[in-house]
Amino acid sequence: MTDYSTEGLSPEELKKITGLRLPEHPTYAVVLFLLDCSRLTELRLFVLSTSLFTLKHLELARKEYLAEGGHSKVHDYFAQTYGEKAFEVQYLLDRHRECLAEILLTKTAEFFLKYLADLLSLVFRTKPDTLKSGEHETLEFILGFTDVRELVDAIAEKKVERLSFVGTRELSDFFRDRLGFSLTEDDQEMLRLIGVIETRNVIVHNRGIVSKLFKQRLPHHPGALGSKVKVDYETVLGDCSFVENLAFDIDTRAVLKWGLPTAGSRD
Repeated sequence: MTDYSTEGLSPEELKKITGLRLPEHPTYAVVLFLLDCSRLTELRLFVLSTSLFTLKHLELARKEYLAEGGHSKVHDYFAQTYGEKAFEVQYLLDRHRECLAEILLTKTAEFFLKYLADLLSLVFRTKPDTLKSGEHETLEFILGFTDVRELVDAIAEKKVERLSFVGTRELSDFFRDRLGFSLTEDDQEMLRLIGVIETRNVIVHNRGIVSKLFKQRLPHHPGALGSKVKVDYETVLGDCSFVENLAFDIDTRAVLKWGLPTAGSRD
């Protein structure tokens, strides 16, 4: 797979537009991750454009109303159908920025964790010896699958899910200690990744309220215990791009380390 868009853009051209460091030979795991993130971007653009489009036409209706001396069918439609003021407030971008930011952050973090599970499964299938460990699965769990590939996929996803609950650093330690592979060698990148995933966890599991566990994993976070985590829209956009680029970097290094099959290959 060398073409990353329906417009026929090369990876180099798309990099200039998006700022993403796209891998030259991506695995299917990262391609699926990219598609998930693209859908999320489309949703964000849809929400923003819908808001702007609606407010623009509401303003045009007002101008028409004034130009016609207080009479306008279009203006009356807005006012009577929606209740003009309430309708306008509903479509103000600032009213929904934090909620939209939470959606973008939580979904991107979830897509990243799913990517790691898919990558781990790919590593297990390509290098079966990496699957060996002192851990054991129940017979009931194993007999729930008729296909070995499905079993390996399930074990990988179960492993990543369990480690993500323990903590992002523990997940990173598993890749390093068990597989000899670092998610990132940069301490600042690791801290940023921990921040993204742990913020996702506290939003999903604790309604965004800072908990003792959250403070334990992010001791330098400014939020006080019991307060609501503040999610800044612009910061989240940068965090999402960071996570996407990190996944592409991980993918490039993983392909080189284990000789993983890439999108477009016959493996």
